Amino acid sequence: MELSKTGLWKRIPSHNTTAHHLEGDPRETGIGKRMFLRNLDRDGVGFEYCMFYNKAESRMVCLFQPGPYLEGPPGYAHGGSVATIIDSTAGAGAVYTCGSVMTANLNINYLKPIPLGCTLLVDSYVEKIEGRKVYSRCHIQSHDGLIFHTEATGKEQNTTVALLSAIIQCRSNLVSAPNSTVC
Repeated sequence: MELSKTGLWKRIPSHNTTAHHLEGDPRETGIGKRMFLRNLDRDGVGFEYCMFYNKAESRMVCLFQPGPYLEGPPGYAHGGSVATIIDSTAGAGAVYTCGSVMTANLNINYLKPIPLGCTLLVDSYVEKIEGRKVYSRCHIQSHDGLIFHTEATGKEQNTTVALLSAIIQCRSNLVSAPNSTVC
């Protein structure tokens, strides 16, 4: 919470969806929905986390504590749950940096297993943006910074403008050549 006191960091609410905290969520359907990370009705058993975003640095940090329902090897977090928190943190950072994105590629190096119940820092930042492609880096370390558990790189595709452009182009192609199969 200290990060958000200066105004450089914004605390990101971690319920329902990431996108609904941005203005004008086009996916509002009225259907009760929640983020995959928040799919349990009990606190402390799954993904316990809090994210903070720094716009000037295009950086998202997440304080994360894996609960017992995330167990893989006895006493340790499952690699899929580690991938999920990395994807969620880096993806949320990309969303807050440049709008709606979807993960196209995620590469993770698992360096040390993560004990259940420990407090971790998931640190990600947008490295560069090339057209629709958003490249990010992320690592997970112990809260004191002494142990590095994972490092990851990701590529997200910006879907906001690109998807709309593709749909418009496809419809235009179908109108001008109704028998065409090319979209």
